[in-house]
Amino acid sequence: MIALIKDLPENVVGFKVGGTVTGDDYEKVLIPAVEEKLKHFEKIRVLYQVGDDFDKYEFSALIDDAKLGLGNFFSWDRIAVVSDVSWIADAAKVFGFMMPAKMKLFSGDELKDAKSWISEKRNGMEITIDGNMGIAMLEPHDPIDKSDFERAEKLIDPYIQSNGELTGLIIHAKTFPGWESAGAFMAHMNFIRTHHKHVKKLALVTDSKMIDIAKSIAGYFVDVEVKQFGADELEAAKEWILSRQ
Repeated sequence: MIALIKDLPENVVGFKVGGTVTGDDYEKVLIPAVEEKLKHFEKIRVLYQVGDDFDKYEFSALIDDAKLGLGNFFSWDRIAVVSDVSWIADAAKVFGFMMPAKMKLFSGDELKDAKSWISEKRNGMEITIDGNMGIAMLEPHDPIDKSDFERAEKLIDPYIQSNGELTGLIIHAKTFPGWESAGAFMAHMNFIRTHHKHVKKLALVTDSKMIDIAKSIAGYFVDVEVKQFGADELEAAKEWILSRQ
């Protein structure tokens, strides 16, 4: 049995295994959940909890587990394993060295700590897209690097190719961290220049004054409606983007 764990950040797939885990559990529960997350996030995180009633994996489940891991080898950001089952803990330690993602092992009574770790904001720029709303969001936590916009293009461009445009783009940061270099700034401007025709509205959600400079410069490149909101007004920004005015 596999049951999804709710009340986690949008970029986290949480699941709890118990009893006998079958290939059908993977095919009907876990794999669809992972595929849905990967439609909206470049990388996702996994919280894997082993319940006290866990018995075994059927062979078909092990095959599906291998397929899922290898097929999305570079799509994992963090993996938290919560288990008191010795062979699962040992496997996590061994394979943790082989994974490109960060992996951390927790005991069965450390679920709260595992949820906290898997939910931590990572460094760099988080890039997400809500396919239902057509809204892409960029959340820089460190000075923006040129590679951040290369990653943004890989996630956003396929959506534009399929849907024609974005309803809106949100830049969300409590304090805007600036740019790592002049090259990063130029990459930012080039991203705006090449994408502005496919974006209806741009919302700047921040308390930082530095964003005013970026807003002024971007105005030379962008023929879209731009509005600034406070850092805690993210929902208001989304409502504005979705409004017809």
